[in-house]
Amino acid sequence: MSGVFHGGGVKAPEFWRPMVVTQRRTLSILKYVSAGFCMGVLGAFVFSGWYEVYRTQPTWCVGMGYGRIKCVLDPGAREEPHWRVSRIENPPCWLWGGVIAYPQAAIIPLWVVWITALLPTAVLWWLNRSRHREGCCQCCGYNLTGNVSGRCPECGRPTKARGLPPSAPD
Repeated sequence: MSGVFHGGGVKAPEFWRPMVVTQRRTLSILKYVSAGFCMGVLGAFVFSGWYEVYRTQPTWCVGMGYGRIKCVLDPGAREEPHWRVSRIENPPCWLWGGVIAYPQAAIIPLWVVWITALLPTAVLWWLNRSRHREGCCQCCGYNLTGNVSGRCPECGRPTKARGLPPSAPD
């Protein structure tokens, strides 16, 4: 059975290569999406120190202000649905308390949401880092020692043509 050589001389079946490339692409997309989410939460945290934003419906209300998110079910006032944006007096003003839960309400600090999103984001960036040595293909890890064609013979990716071993000086 033909296969692909991976690090350590282990020969993997040929059909694994597309799965590995797909996993790398998925990790790459996920890391940027999660980094964008973290930046959005951080931006919302900074914004909430100056402004309060609330969305009211007849049976619920969701808002953000003072560095936290507030969700209330059945807020009592049977108002028409509307948005409310108001400036906070004496900005910036953030309340740093922990998560508070009531029978019909919850208050979640945005820093808790940010830390909770930041940890998986850091793991995704760590998992998707390039682990290939110098002189190897950055896509599949194939050793390019002696390759002068400018393409990786394993995956076909264009590479810097080098005829020297990885440890030799340029």
